[in-house]
Amino acid sequence: MVVADPSDGDTIYEGRDLAVTAAVSDDVGVTAVSFSIDGMEVYTDLSAPYMMTYDIPFGSVGQTMTISATARDTAGHVVVSE
Repeated sequence: MVVADPSDGDTIYEGRDLAVTAAVSDDVGVTAVSFSIDGMEVYTDLSAPYMMTYDIPFGSVGQTMTISATARDTAGHVVVSE
């Protein structure tokens, strides 16, 4: 599983919405994908396509953000994006 969009190193702009998408596949079925920004979970999507919109706060010029996703499947397995 990977965060498909935005790509690593993409420039984002404060005050704008950022669309985040996770590319997920599983042999038994994905039940949820949770998205985190800088280690804090901000949204959980329960159905494909797994995506969220995040409002980039004002005052974040020059800062970097780490975006990750965690997928859970029907067998109880958990995978964190790379």
